Amino acid sequence: MSTESKQPVELPKKASKASFKSVMGSKRFRYGGFSLLLTIIVVAVVVLVNVGVTALDNNWNLKLDVTANKMYDISSQTTNIMKNLKEPIRFIALYPEASANDQRTTWVVELLRRYKQINPGMIEYESVDSAKNPTYANQFNTSGSGISDNSVIVVNANDPSRFRVVDASSMYEFDYDMNTYQQYIKAFIGEQALTNAAVFVSSEDQQRVYFLKDHNEVPFSQYSSYAQSPIEQLNIAVAEMGMTELGKLEPSDILVVNSPQRDISPDERETLKNFLESGGKLLYMREGGGAELENFESLLALFGITVNHDLVIEGDESKYQMGNPTIIIPDMTSNDITSSLISSRLVPVLPLVSSFDITPIEKGTRTITPFLTTSNTAFGKVDLEDPNVTMGGSDLPGPRTVGLTVEENQINGNTTKIVVLGSTQFVSTSTFVSYSGNGDLFFNSIRYLQGTSSAVSIIGKSLLGNRLNVTSTTQLFALVGLVLILIPLVLIVTGLVIWLKRRHL
Repeated sequence: MSTESKQPVELPKKASKASFKSVMGSKRFRYGGFSLLLTIIVVAVVVLVNVGVTALDNNWNLKLDVTANKMYDISSQTTNIMKNLKEPIRFIALYPEASANDQRTTWVVELLRRYKQINPGMIEYESVDSAKNPTYANQFNTSGSGISDNSVIVVNANDPSRFRVVDASSMYEFDYDMNTYQQYIKAFIGEQALTNAAVFVSSEDQQRVYFLKDHNEVPFSQYSSYAQSPIEQLNIAVAEMGMTELGKLEPSDILVVNSPQRDISPDERETLKNFLESGGKLLYMREGGGAELENFESLLALFGITVNHDLVIEGDESKYQMGNPTIIIPDMTSNDITSSLISSRLVPVLPLVSSFDITPIEKGTRTITPFLTTSNTAFGKVDLEDPNVTMGGSDLPGPRTVGLTVEENQINGNTTKIVVLGSTQFVSTSTFVSYSGNGDLFFNSIRYLQGTSSAVSIIGKSLLGNRLNVTSTTQLFALVGLVLILIPLVLIVTGLVIWLKRRHL
């Protein structure tokens, strides 16, 4: 049996060429090749655009913010301030590694990175893992209450003693949901807080507010937790001042005296007199029924203010709170302190109030303006041993003045400013500071005494989602028809047309 070797059969070359041309010339190949080429081009363009955008962002701070609330945009105010810094500053973010992926961390880190890009020669930025290095922030902890994680420390690079701690909570605006009784973040205000801190540490002249101590005043520590940060956001340094330090007061400084129970000495009175007559600023708060302080009161009398040793009793039930006629709601006259309260319909609630009288003095350079008063039915109870809440013969008839301002131009060109308030607990106890009008009354008094502020005001970035409000049945049916019928129908028809075309390729 013979076997024949089988040889492979080769196709004719002409047939192979014809078949190749047939494949190359087919519609399927042309469309497939075009799709492949288009894909390669698109990928190449995406890569080049990504590289280009990264280079633009790194070198020229050019990045497009497409978020709905422009979360990463920086205001022109911040840009101008950072470009014109007089001294170099450092931003130190205290972020533990665990918070690296937190959205709020991203907002702040991106903001600081952009600050550095604006003026890299004058701005440094670093992040410290506060979990791995827990003692790092101790060098900036002057209050003794500690510095929380996710805070940012802003330091003058030439003078590390000049710094400002921007607490994490101060970079957000909070609101309260009355339905769920939960607090929520309303807006991101980190740019305003950080920019103001940068202005503060890089400024040559710093305004200061001192809280007087050593006279049994209400201690500042009792209300510093909610008072200090808002004052510092006005770019004012905050500190306490003892009786031996009064000589270092400057005319631009603000001295806060909160219900002293022990009088100043004659020497201290003379020092404070010189301070005020050179254009100093004073916020004096006194509680109803407080101690008689001859030297303090004679100092105020120099500026036309008479302190009454009374306790205001309000006779109009609509003008007091909690059913207590000693917790009053004063009438407000519009001025620099009260205008924002009036426009926002906020009212201060003042417990245990003392009243003041104004002494007419022929002095054209002085202006005294009462801005908080009681109703006509109120009176000042002078005999505090009398258990009756009716007006007696020695009591002071209403209306009573419980808040006033004094402005007096001095020969050195400065202007003395004094704010006198007849209550202390409105700002120093948690029960009453919760009334929104009370906080505004206190901080607006500081602003008024401050005068021209170096602080910048930057609109925060709202974190509340935009809602679609459907106000009629017609709008509801139109929305349902668009989302559930029209859009799906268009997609189905488009897909069907494409499928039919490809079927014939």
